[in-house]
Amino acid sequence: VQLKKDVFVYSFEAEFNDEKLIVEGNPNDKNAKCEKQEFEFDLEKSSLSIEYPVEAENGNVKKYTIVVKRKNKPDTTLKALTLSDIDIDFKSSQLDYEVTIPYSIDSTEIKAIPNDKEGRVEISMEEFFVVGENFIKIKVTNKEAQDTYVIKINRLEKIDETIATLN
Repeated sequence: VQLKKDVFVYSFEAEFNDEKLIVEGNPNDKNAKCEKQEFEFDLEKSSLSIEYPVEAENGNVKKYTIVVKRKNKPDTTLKALTLSDIDIDFKSSQLDYEVTIPYSIDSTEIKAIPNDKEGRVEISMEEFFVVGENFIKIKVTNKEAQDTYVIKINRLEKIDETIATLN
């Protein structure tokens, strides 16, 4: 924070994920005192008011007030998510999914579009599905923030349809 003469209230923008703030003053007078202080900034709060005292040589104390506002978290959601040959009820705010697929489906192509043009998408999965549990992870990163969508794919075993007929 750049200080100005005779101004004692300032504003500051903290990053969306800052949990600790450290205030360290540098007094103009070599005989004045101020100490480095650490303040907790609960992630659930969007603002915080900090009082920072500076003591003059004669004992007088001036308090500086810093109003800290938290920046918004960058958007790490998807606008669209589609899997070829697999139906999924996609909701942008939902990160976990589970679907069951028949044995006849052994792979899929994924199209994942981030909501924010600065968002980057990284998909990790095996090339082919095995019978049983398979996982697809779609990581969306935007600046320092990230979220991961996880899709659990349950691939059924191959069934001999000739034994499923009735007499």
